[in-house]
Amino acid sequence: MKDYFDRDLIVGDEVAFLAPGKELKTGFVVSFTEKQVKIEYPHGWKPNIPDYIHRPSNWVIKKNLK
Repeated sequence: MKDYFDRDLIVGDEVAFLAPGKELKTGFVVSFTEKQVKIEYPHGWKPNIPDYIHRPSNWVIKKNLK
């Protein structure tokens, strides 16, 4: 799967993405569906880390370039 800039994404990559409410957040790729990427990210003051599924070609940008 590819990010917004057509770079390969793998599980564990740190990414920046547009979260619900149009906020830019960072999180980690935890899995993929056929067309989307599942991202785990800290949310507000809550200790849990929710998942978010997003189309990577729209707004997911890989941060940890290697």
